[in-house]
Amino acid sequence: MGKLNVPTDEYAISPKRKFRDLSEEFIEENKDFIVKIPANELIYDKDNEKYYGEITDESIQDMALDMSTDGFKGVIMAYPVMVDGQRKYQIESGHRRYTAAKCAGITEIPTIITEPPKTDSERVIRLIKMNLHGRPDLSPTKKAKIIEALMSAHKEERIKAGLKADNATLTDIVSTEMELSTKSIDKYKALLKLVPKLQALADSGIAFSALIQAVTLLRTSRRCWLFQSILKYLNQELITSQGNGL
Repeated sequence: MGKLNVPTDEYAISPKRKFRDLSEEFIEENKDFIVKIPANELIYDKDNEKYYGEITDESIQDMALDMSTDGFKGVIMAYPVMVDGQRKYQIESGHRRYTAAKCAGITEIPTIITEPPKTDSERVIRLIKMNLHGRPDLSPTKKAKIIEALMSAHKEERIKAGLKADNATLTDIVSTEMELSTKSIDKYKALLKLVPKLQALADSGIAFSALIQAVTLLRTSRRCWLFQSILKYLNQELITSQGNGL
């Protein structure tokens, strides 16, 4: 059984490549790397929920129902690791499909075996990039934390390789990976500097660009005041709307 070598400059899932969603073409091209792994030998990457949120029963119930009648469709991607002296396979793409398969009672999962990442920072980059474009519903704060993690991981990798790792270079790299402008990357990074209550407002639908501009010149103590002022305004707007029958 061979292992798929994930190209260092791509980490497998590029938005411009057809196989980003593990298409039939990609599966056919890499069929020599596909094996059926017992479900109990597959394990989650510990950071998947940190970056992409908890996998709830509700979020995978439709997928599980489909699998219970039609079987597992496609493949997941995982690499071999040793856990307490036993060989396991750590998932890097397909956490939700794996969870749905277990709920559907599927005992063997078609898996593309990849080469293990050489460093922890490579693991982080691969995990994020292999799942990024299948998650269009990420909150602003989640996206900001992913950007922060990519910046940090790329910095470690580039320093080890003796390459430039200044902020501008890293921003350009992450901008390409996230398909965002460098200005947007800077705004997301600034979002993490807000107090948690203001971050929560951004996640609720308030334009976080406006929040960032509003607090740029405010001390941390005054940011809580801003949060209360925004809430007061929103509550007043709600009362007015209800009074007008809207």
